[in-house]
Amino acid sequence: MNYYQLDNLYEIHNGEIDQIVVTSKEFYSSGKSYKSKWIFNFLNPNLCKGEYYNNGDLQTYFTYTLNSNNQKVKISTKEKLVFGGWQVEKKEFEYLNGRRIAERHLNSQDQLIREAKYIYDSSNYLIKLSINEAYETAKYDHSNQTYVYQVFDNSNSQILNQINFANISKRENEKNEFGDLTKVKWPTSDPKKNVFHTLEYKYDQNGNWIIRKRYIEINGSKTIKSKMKRKIKYKN
Repeated sequence: MNYYQLDNLYEIHNGEIDQIVVTSKEFYSSGKSYKSKWIFNFLNPNLCKGEYYNNGDLQTYFTYTLNSNNQKVKISTKEKLVFGGWQVEKKEFEYLNGRRIAERHLNSQDQLIREAKYIYDSSNYLIKLSINEAYETAKYDHSNQTYVYQVFDNSNSQILNQINFANISKRENEKNEFGDLTKVKWPTSDPKKNVFHTLEYKYDQNGNWIIRKRYIEINGSKTIKSKMKRKIKYKN
């Protein structure tokens, strides 16, 4: 269950997009770096076609169908395989009150591979994720920033029961005046170790970020982890 997710790279605050090119460089403690590139071409506000590159090599073609809230309702991908050839996969999504409640994976012949269903509590925290007949559950302890994570197989037998640490308190996250995340608490089992992801932005004249730097901050010491640039082409 994922509790930390940045915005979609194609999302903007203002304007109508023709194309966005995103380049990213990730930095690792080993000294190595990793480069990625996404190209988003908007045929209309609800249809986007693009490409993803890994260290300069084309890896994926993708098509997004978006709803009025800019959420993906359909995804079609053509992904390069390690040993040659391409694999086509399709996904469909359903939402309720802005939250994803269903996800279906299809093959290239539109045959259902698997289906996931999401259930949330009254505070919009995910408490159950079902995949076909198997499922996962989460029970939250907000005061200790933990949750009990359980996994059950398709015969309803429990196969995992553990306590995880997570940033489940919205008070730990900070946003700037544009509504972009600037600080995110990162879960850790050590109560004396304060770990944050902090983000710095540069914006264009339309109030959309064009540079984003992400740092990991441990007990006040910051180390850069990634730098992203967006070249945004607006429709006339």
